[in-house]
Amino acid sequence: MPASLLEQPHHDGAELHVANDAPSLGETVPVFLRVPKGDGLTGAWARTTPDAEPHLLAGEVDRETASETWWRFDIKVRNPLTGYRFLLGGGPQGYRWLNGTGTHTHDVTDAGDFRLSASAPSPAWARDTLFYQIFPDRFARSADADGRRLPAWARPAGWDDPVLHRGGDASLQLYGGDLDGIVEHLDHIAALDFNAIYLTPFFPAESNHRYNASSFEEVDPLLGGDKALARLAQEVHARGWHLIGDLTANHCGDTHPWFRRALEDVNSPERGFFYFPGPHDNTYESWLGHSTLPKFRHSSAELRRRLLLGPDSVAGRWLQPPYDLDGWRIDVANMTGRHAGDDFNAEVAQALRTTLAEVRPDTLLLAEHCHDATGDLAGHGWQGTMNYAGFTQPVWSWVRHPEAHLPYGGLPLEMPRLGAEALLATVRAFLAAAPWRSTATSWSPVCGAIPGGTCSARTTRHGSAPWSGTPTSARSRPGCCSPCPAPRWSSPGTRSGLRVSGTPVPASRSPGTGRNAGTGPPLPATASSGGCAAPTTRCAAAACAGPTRRATCSPTSARAGTSGSSSSPPGPGTRRCASRPVGSAWPARRPTSTATPTRCVPTPTTP
Repeated sequence: MPASLLEQPHHDGAELHVANDAPSLGETVPVFLRVPKGDGLTGAWARTTPDAEPHLLAGEVDRETASETWWRFDIKVRNPLTGYRFLLGGGPQGYRWLNGTGTHTHDVTDAGDFRLSASAPSPAWARDTLFYQIFPDRFARSADADGRRLPAWARPAGWDDPVLHRGGDASLQLYGGDLDGIVEHLDHIAALDFNAIYLTPFFPAESNHRYNASSFEEVDPLLGGDKALARLAQEVHARGWHLIGDLTANHCGDTHPWFRRALEDVNSPERGFFYFPGPHDNTYESWLGHSTLPKFRHSSAELRRRLLLGPDSVAGRWLQPPYDLDGWRIDVANMTGRHAGDDFNAEVAQALRTTLAEVRPDTLLLAEHCHDATGDLAGHGWQGTMNYAGFTQPVWSWVRHPEAHLPYGGLPLEMPRLGAEALLATVRAFLAAAPWRSTATSWSPVCGAIPGGTCSARTTRHGSAPWSGTPTSARSRPGCCSPCPAPRWSSPGTRSGLRVSGTPVPASRSPGTGRNAGTGPPLPATASSGGCAAPTTRCAAAACAGPTRRATCSPTSARAGTSGSSSSPPGPGTRRCASRPVGSAWPARRPTSTATPTRCVPTPTTP
């Protein structure tokens, strides 16, 4: 067995090995195989399957260096998805196959082959973008928020009040963050070297997380309304950044007019938007049994027209001026369009992709998928995914502190502590199962809320329940919660790829304590700073949200100006605020001092 990976033949989908990873049908693509000089290989062939019939193409030596030989193979893209692997011969190791999972001395199936896709490529900007996720209610609040009347469902919280992580009020606790508050803190995001923002839902809803939309026609007035989103988009784009929205194509809220109409009129077109057992039975299917989230039935052509298709649809409208979103992240995309015998997932993805291409070309369509998404990434739909299973979980299993005891992707066992060999095997398996460019476009979250981990409880209005997969931001700078010293993890085709999720926590509080505490478990001291007890830029910042739909950690912004400034970033405090009548004043905000640097020091992990 070779002593290291550098002593093994290697190929992947990056530019060094594939001349064009977005070919047209019928195009010939040069691909390259790197072989160490000491390997002894005397012959190499690329095995492809045009029209499902195996074909072997002999390679030629393209160039040599003192340490390696590069073989070239000109592969014709005969079919929309062209798979290939390499047959190696000669030398002391003899007969071998090289595919996406590594080198094998036995015959292998086509499942692990490298892949070239002839479908339209994802936008080039998406591969090298650092996304900063914002959970609007917990990020920053402008002065205008103080004068807004609150709805009856809201449980108002002072800006420094502790976050409710569990219980019926977790999703109703409202801090009043808004979109203008984000605008006021874009300089902070820029200082962290991000160049894109991913917003969790901004539609009106009876929760702080807004995944149970009561309308897709407007921006929640509590966030500042349509004009506030337009202002945010203008400021983001003026910096050359991108702005991504969050759309629930799987469900809406139980207060949405479409659903209310479906309940009231069995002959309405809206009745066909949802799953009912019969015309006079108002029992309905909902997302994982949560009654506030009735599930869409995508067999309805009218639903697709209103929600997905064309410039006048929900998906299309917000891509246009004055909002100009640069794409959508689709919530629970893995379940969207799927129910029992129905599977419209590919049709939904393709409809959204068509709308994005028609209305605002060069936009991104990203799928939330907390498990194995590879089967959904090979066609003309989703351009990438939240790569928890193929990156987040194996990396966390590798760097997990020995004393950290964490849930693991919804499994009945806690997260294992695995070696680098296991990390490599898992990452390779997922890389091999999807076109390279899909993985390159996918978000590879590492630090912060992880699937099944510290910041991943989804709660209902009737209690709380863990749920694996709570995305925050992606492909972010390494670190725990802000710019702390850390290693640079990278995923194919991207810059270094940790996400910044979660929020800074005070030095007196260890990250990872409690279901949604702080930033999640810190990396061990050997791999990073050991977790951020306090960020390098002082944030009077908040802890994670604990909403009905999901508990999302959102990064916080540095305090701008002095204690008399009109807005302030969220922050965990020591007081609780009692409920108040609708329309009464917000609880007084505690003044915070001007931002001052603090040192990020290692802190122990609390089981």
